[in-house]
Order: sequence, then structure tokens, then C-alpha cells
Amino acid sequence: MELKILNYNILHGFYSEKHKLEEKRLKAAQEVVRLEDPDILVLTEACYGIGDKRDYDIKMDYGKLFSFPNYTYARRGDYEWGSAILSKYSIIHTKNNERGMRQHVRSIIDLNGKDLMVDIAHPHPDLSEEEKLTYFKELVLPGHKALYILAGDFNAISDQDNYNREKLISGLTGHEKNPEKLVDSMLKTLVAPYIRSLGLVDTYKAVNPNKFSYTIPTDLLSKNKDSAMRMDFIFCSPDIKVKDAYVIKNSKTEVGSDHYPIVAVLEFPDK
Repeated sequence: MELKILNYNILHGFYSEKHKLEEKRLKAAQEVVRLEDPDILVLTEACYGIGDKRDYDIKMDYGKLFSFPNYTYARRGDYEWGSAILSKYSIIHTKNNERGMRQHVRSIIDLNGKDLMVDIAHPHPDLSEEEKLTYFKELVLPGHKALYILAGDFNAISDQDNYNREKLISGLTGHEKNPEKLVDSMLKTLVAPYIRSLGLVDTYKAVNPNKFSYTIPTDLLSKNKDSAMRMDFIFCSPDIKVKDAYVIKNSKTEVGSDHYPIVAVLEFPDK
């Protein structure tokens, strides 16, 4: 069977820092998802999913907003931040591992009788590269026997992409307090090699081994692309065939978020 998964960081749940809904962004993202028609939609920065006082009494029903029959949500502690999985298939189990800056979400999806494990990873950007590596070592254990997908905003870059230190620092100047420290930490690229060492497949590189397509920043964040990085990923277990993988760049995704959404089209074994 074939399955399409779309992974999207939606920038503070389509709200401004002052907790005001930015309807133009929401409508743009809804149109992107409608046109792509994924089987599974993974959302990071899916804020306001509970709707209580910690969410400033704002309630975002992402399942309804994106027209998915199955929807699970996990909050990050006492803040409005969270992650969500939306699926055309039944979600039979969800575990929210609340660890502050290291929160992650794990769900089991029933693919017509087959269990698919989906992990959403979104380590805090303030963690060092070494701390992010520890996060992934705790999250992704060796020897996964189930069909497995690891997706999210890793706040890390891959050693398989080429970066220029000075260019990155220039692009981040004015956006980060200490761009040199951030860039030097990220350029250690500890996370992606570790994940690959477990046998997991970087779906984008499987299809585009010699191509680079950044996932941040969109024009909404900056039209200066010196800081362009691929930090949103979909990894899968080696028994899953990668048929296609791409970054969605168009007029809608330029305004929907500061990240571009990414897609992987996967083929699952018959047995």
C-alpha cells in the first residue's frame, strides 16, 4: 500500500505572539493540505490544542480545521505549544513524553491491520547539538521491528547538506542573539548521522541524493535566504520504500509559516 505523509511546522499555531489568529496564514496552509491530500499530517508548533487557560482560552481543533477523521494532540507542559498527528487511518495509541524542552509524541496508527509507529520530534532550538543528540538517543531506540516513521522539526541540520558558515551567520544576524554560537553548534551535525546509523532512511535524500532544498526561512520570515537550512525531516524504517519526497514551495507556503512543509510518498510491504 502507498501512503503520503506531510510534515509542517505551523509557526505558533497560526497565531501571532500576541495570541491573535492570522487567518491568511491558516487559510494558506489549509489550501496546501487540501491540494496535497496526505494520508497523515504531522504538525509541530500546533499551539492552543487544549483550549484552557494555559491556551489563553483559545481552542484550535486541528482535526476539524484540516478535515481529518482521526486526530491526536499532545501539549508541551504548561505552555500553549504542542504537536499533532492527523490521519485518515485509525490512531490506536498515543504517548506524550513531556520532558520540557525535550518533549516528543509517539502514536501507533492502524494501516489496515498493520501497526505503524510515528514519532514526532521537536527538540527546543535552545538546546546544544550535543543535547539534541541525547534527545534523539533517548527517543529513537535501535532495533525497531515495527514499521516506523520519525518526523518533525529537528532544529538540526544534516551532514549530507553543504553549508557555508559565514553565510549562515550573516543570514541569522539580527534574528539570533548569538548567531556564531548557534551556527557553530549546528554545524557539528551530530543528529542526522546518528539517526542514519540506526538504519533509518532520510526520505528526502533517498530521492534527491545530490539536491538541496531548504525548509526555512520562507518569505514570511525573511526574503534573505543566507540562513537557508533543511531542518524539517521525515525518516522511515528501511523496509518502507520511498517513492517520492519533496519540499512544497509556492505562493501559499511562502505565507503559511516560517517553515515550508515537506512530503514523503511511501510504499509499505505487503507482509
